[in-house]
Amino acid sequence: MHEYLIHDNIEYCGLELELAKSDLFGMIKGLYPKTADIRFYRGLFRKIVDAMVYLHDTAKIAHNDLKLDNIFLFDNYEPKIADFGFASHLDVAND
Repeated sequence: MHEYLIHDNIEYCGLELELAKSDLFGMIKGLYPKTADIRFYRGLFRKIVDAMVYLHDTAKIAHNDLKLDNIFLFDNYEPKIADFGFASHLDVAND
């Protein structure tokens, strides 16, 4: 999500449309029974964790539906988290 703002108590959010090469589930399913190098998975997992930390700590958003099908892979297997249909604002007062 590129932008999120509230103006006059109306919530707005910006969307980005891109064509992904695959989702993470499809990539893993396509490799089975083979696998990729563990270093590849570590790097991918680190990027996903960094994105989730940003969502929670900076944007104060909980995704609430994170799964392999909602992580899309782009050029050079760059992951992007998608499907924010169940997302919600974190209650900042209870931090």
